[in-house]
This record gives sequence, structure tokens and C-alpha cells, in this order.
Amino acid sequence: MDTHSAETILQSEPVRNKLRKYLGEDYLYEIEERVQDFDHIINRGVQVYFTSYETSLARLFVSQAVGCCGIAVLTGLGVFKPEKMNKGLGTYLTKLAEAMAAYHGYTKLTATTAEEYNPHMIRIFNKLDYRIMDSPFKNIRSGSTVTMWIKDLPRFTSLDLPKLTEL
Repeated sequence: MDTHSAETILQSEPVRNKLRKYLGEDYLYEIEERVQDFDHIINRGVQVYFTSYETSLARLFVSQAVGCCGIAVLTGLGVFKPEKMNKGLGTYLTKLAEAMAAYHGYTKLTATTAEEYNPHMIRIFNKLDYRIMDSPFKNIRSGSTVTMWIKDLPRFTSLDLPKLTEL
């Protein structure tokens, strides 16, 4: 994952128009590349923050699964302003994360949800045809019930950028 591909997708006219619809005309975004070194295994990811007048509106983070070149991981997706919730923004940001991962050649996108804290993401994953990878389990660190999700991604190249209107 790199900032250039995220920028390419976020600057496309169809995506800018949709984000204006969800976030307002004055929204801004900031892309931050995250590089982590896990005992000489490099993991790269891209985090995107959406703001308006210095107020956080939403965030998403997509990275490579550690030590795996074909699977991307979606974490930290959140919509922070109550007035922006339940209007399709979380679904759209999930679709953007899918497009970013597919643009980079990943074939699958995985994510987890804590059932007690994020019922919105469970609805989104069900709506977008994610599959549950295994039975939900109890996280012994947090006490939460966690579900692991996965979705097959289509091939996506720069030639497919016009398809972003379909997101």
C-alpha cells in the first residue's frame, strides 16, 4: 500500500463527488503511510483521515497482512460524527478500502469486528458480501466477542478508475 494509489482513487471525480455528498463541500482528507517492521518483515499501510474545519469526521486504515502479499487488512474504519452515521458513509468508506486494496493487487480483504462495540460494521460486512472466516471467539485481552470477515476482491487497475462511480 502506498499513498500514491490512495491519492489516485481519492482524487478521482466520482469519489470526490460522493465524499462531498457524505461529508459536505468543505471536507479535507489526509493520507498517512504507515510502515511497520515486524522482525525484518515490513508491513505497509495507508491511513486516511477525513476532516472538516479541524473536526474529525471519519477514518480508515488498510494494510498488507503481515508476511502475506495477497491479503489486505481493513482496520480502524470509523465514522465519528453522529450526524454522519447511518447514512451510508461507513459502507462507502468500506468500498473505498476495497478499491484501494484491489488497486494494489490484493486478492482478499479481511477485517474483524467486536460484536459488542460495532454492530454497524457487522451490517456493512453482511451487506457487502463479506464471509465469516470462522466462528466468533472471545478475545481474552478485551473480553469482546470477535468475528473475522473476508471478501474476495476483483482485479482493479488504473483503467478501472471510471468504475469508481459504481461504488
